Amino acid sequence: MLKNKSSIFLIKRISLNMHLDFKETFLTCVVLLSTFSSAARKKKFKATTAILGDRIISLCDEILKLTLELPQDEGGTLVENTETLNSCIRQFVKLIYADDYYDKDIERVLALGPQPKFLEVELDDKRIETAKKNFGWNDKDIEDWFFQRLCTYQHWNHILTYKNHYAGMK
Repeated sequence: MLKNKSSIFLIKRISLNMHLDFKETFLTCVVLLSTFSSAARKKKFKATTAILGDRIISLCDEILKLTLELPQDEGGTLVENTETLNSCIRQFVKLIYADDYYDKDIERVLALGPQPKFLEVELDDKRIETAKKNFGWNDKDIEDWFFQRLCTYQHWNHILTYKNHYAGMK
């Protein structure tokens, strides 16, 4: 129950100033408290989307660099970063769909383009052979890499779908 002196004072003040009976006072307080908790939830949501947005952007940059350079023995890092990116994008999508909220953090992520830049890097035969050589990969590893890239593409499309949905709501 309400143990805080300021909360009790607030209830008495609402009741006296608005000439409300107990039931009306209680309902008014419930509405006020839900408003405060909604604001706190929105603040937490914004902090979470900001953190995820920053992580998505930095992972996209790291994966692009690894995809372009294919540095010796960094294949594990490339796959791990791509899996982490996919997880972050999934969490990001769940958050924005759950709260039906659109803000600058979503725009920052979408500023990366219609898809992350590393997906635009062509994986031709030469690049695939270099990855096999530098990472010590076999055909199965290459298939896993392609699969992770496909997952990124699909998850990214969920963000774009949300953006288009939100634009249609305005």
